[in-house]
Amino acid sequence: MRALPARSVLIPMVGGGGAICRVVCDAQMPPPHAAQLDRRASALLETGLYAAGQQAIAATQSLHLPRSGLLPPQPAALSVLNPGDIGGLAPENARSAELGLALARLMHLCGSPILSVAATGILDAGNGSDVDIGPVHHLEEKLRLFAQHFSRSGATVPPPHLFIPKQDPDGTATLTRHALAVAELESKGLKVHAVSSLREATQRLGFNRLARDPRENRLRLGLLSISAAALLFVLTAAWLKRPISLSFATIATTQGQIVTTPARALTSAGGALELLPPCTRASAGPAHLVGERLAIKIDSVAESWPAVYGVVASVSPNGGAQIQSLPRPQLNDAQATTFSVDLLPPAEDNLLVVLAQRLRPWDATALQAELQAVLMPLQATERLSAARNWLSRQGSGHLEYLFRTLPDGAC
Repeated sequence: MRALPARSVLIPMVGGGGAICRVVCDAQMPPPHAAQLDRRASALLETGLYAAGQQAIAATQSLHLPRSGLLPPQPAALSVLNPGDIGGLAPENARSAELGLALARLMHLCGSPILSVAATGILDAGNGSDVDIGPVHHLEEKLRLFAQHFSRSGATVPPPHLFIPKQDPDGTATLTRHALAVAELESKGLKVHAVSSLREATQRLGFNRLARDPRENRLRLGLLSISAAALLFVLTAAWLKRPISLSFATIATTQGQIVTTPARALTSAGGALELLPPCTRASAGPAHLVGERLAIKIDSVAESWPAVYGVVASVSPNGGAQIQSLPRPQLNDAQATTFSVDLLPPAEDNLLVVLAQRLRPWDATALQAELQAVLMPLQATERLSAARNWLSRQGSGHLEYLFRTLPDGAC
């Protein structure tokens, strides 16, 4: 897991001869403490800053900054980089570090582009959500400590911002009382901000929202990938199941006549299919004789990809149901598909249906078994209607032909 870079704060401590305390905040939590201390601040114990760290944590939580993502913020652990320079501070002397500790924590949690600041101030986490900043004693000495530190040969570049309380303990404005010390620090590139609340300090730094956990990018990318894959699946399924246009084609007889299929036909002695003229006997619909064949030609489906596969179903109330593969199983071949069906007794109403689907060949045997299972419990008078309804729900293409078979010689 990629961690956010550490943020640091320089805190002037005048107790014990004076030193600059460098505190960092990062996602590296220390091991559990034997005394069950808060791991977010337990590393501050040896320098006497643990209580100040607890106060800083409470103060940052009081701001109730909104999240930027779905995951909770990464852990934020405070620690001192130079504990040997500080020594054990009494809690009353450590309280001036509270503002700095809170800013280090907030810079880490908010992903501040500013990696380092300086600060001194006491926090009042129980006085409103803005968290008031109280005055500190010996502010003049602390400002001089900064000036001396950054005047030394080989000193590091000062951080861009120094935060101090707005007032001294006696109520005097700090920028007025300590104007000379402030001017010296600003001449070294350290902008001094006198602030009255922790929220004001964060606004001066330009952040007011908790940063997104770096893991969130991976989570969002994963969710986006899953959503895109699901959308692609749905769109692909819908595209594959879109209606397939099927139509009966015309066919030429040996005498050169053009006949619309399905058409009457017989198998000649040589095995060729001979077309017959339409049956002229008056009936409610097309009529064909038992013992003849039904010649059918299906126009090529106008799709080059994917493959479109077809089967033909024949159903009669008493003769049962039969489903056969076509001689040319792909209906989007360049050529039209031509085939014929035997017309078996008894003479009755019949249904012929051509079905089509994309990508996957039909299992004619399984489809026939399913259709027969649907028709078996029904009365003969109900079977054509039931078969018609069931077949209309199979595949994406559906072309049907209702006709009646008549006894031999009835035309």
